[in-house]
Amino acid sequence: MNKAFKLFLPLLVVLCKAGVICAKDLNIGISPGDLCGRGEEISASGAERIVIHGVADVRDLKVLARSLPPSLKELDLGDLSITSYTYPASSREEHGDYMAGEIPPALFAFSGMTKFVWPRYVSRIGEGAFAGSNIEEITLPSDIAFIDDYAFAGCQRLTSVRFSGNVGKLGKGVFEGCGSLIAADMSLSNIGSLPVRTFAGCTSLVSLNLPSRIAHIGTEALAGAPLSEISVGYTTRLDPYALASVPGLETVDLNSAPTSEGLLFGNGSLREIRNIGGEIPPNLAVGTALCQRNQLLYVSDIYDHSFAGIPVDTLNLGKGLKSVGSGVFHSAPKLKAIYAAVLLGEIPATNDDAFDGLDQPSISLFVADDCLQIWKDHPQWGKFDVKPAGALGADIVNAAGRGSVSISLENGMLGVSSAHAIVSVSVWTPSGSLLMKATPWSMEWSADMSGMGADVIVVSAKDKAGNLSTAKFLLD
Repeated sequence: MNKAFKLFLPLLVVLCKAGVICAKDLNIGISPGDLCGRGEEISASGAERIVIHGVADVRDLKVLARSLPPSLKELDLGDLSITSYTYPASSREEHGDYMAGEIPPALFAFSGMTKFVWPRYVSRIGEGAFAGSNIEEITLPSDIAFIDDYAFAGCQRLTSVRFSGNVGKLGKGVFEGCGSLIAADMSLSNIGSLPVRTFAGCTSLVSLNLPSRIAHIGTEALAGAPLSEISVGYTTRLDPYALASVPGLETVDLNSAPTSEGLLFGNGSLREIRNIGGEIPPNLAVGTALCQRNQLLYVSDIYDHSFAGIPVDTLNLGKGLKSVGSGVFHSAPKLKAIYAAVLLGEIPATNDDAFDGLDQPSISLFVADDCLQIWKDHPQWGKFDVKPAGALGADIVNAAGRGSVSISLENGMLGVSSAHAIVSVSVWTPSGSLLMKATPWSMEWSADMSGMGADVIVVSAKDKAGNLSTAKFLLD
């Protein structure tokens, strides 16, 4: 800095602060360390847009961040390269190693800029680097190895996020509390995990495109986000409460992925879980609005309080059900009927408090006719109003697969579901006249039978695995 400029600088600061001089753009070319000592010049510029080009290191970045003027709207580092730097051991204020392309922790936290143009190469975004800033849109460059914890947390003006390819790992809570975030597109990235509370508190998030092979979703990763539908891969690892407290969630397709404790806890709008099977862990769907009668067809064990409080009125139990834990359907106020005929005499083991909170004598339990007395004599299941399934006017016969294809009729709607794609559904009269034939090639299918013009229908359904089920129904 020359002598004349040093003499003029105090006057420049005063004029800028008074609004007499206000440059719209400030353009600075630098080499590593050049910004040291130029902080006052930057802060006094009153610029709305600052462009830094050349080569910088962490020292320049920290001076720049401390000196951003309140008037700044855009920071353009598009022609800037960030080189590595190691603070000397003798440094009293700073220490550590910073690699090339690294954005240091908390660097631009709470800054007022609304637009940021990324440097030529970014290797890492440090913890809280942009937390609480006014940045409005983010398109993350490729080749970022790591985005640290809370990097963009609390950015209340952020509305959209787009990931480019080769973005690596995320830390926890990266976008937590971004209340204006509407859309996040991660589909082009190779991110394999959504860690703890990644999008928690993103109360405007209605569009989320995840990578096709997301392998892990952490606890409360989406808590508070108003997403209406979520689908996960069958190999996805779901941490406890991973999809809990998603207020607008109506449908979840688990694709037979292993579930975890409290996975869907507190989702008051959730009405449907697709492709759930195996063991059902504790508190899985407490406080949801589930009303599917077939949600337990492919379940082996149901653990404590899994479906407490759900408003379902009818449940169909699958042949593979082995055990029922404590308070599984506690306070399920609308439950009126349970269908267990396919279990024959294989009564699932129960705890003494398995059905606590239910008015068992007012709930019908339909079982196989020739196993009626076995169920009535059971100390827990026998407290229901046990009835023979033949009283329903529906004779269900399961061929190969023995129940792998489920057929049901409720309020005139015929429903077919399977763990495999359904390849054919045929509806006949008892005399053999074909009323309807469909080839859904999906795992769930339904059709309205109210206009069939028949009192009794026979339904045959087959899935891709060769499982076949046939059912006869009396239409109202």
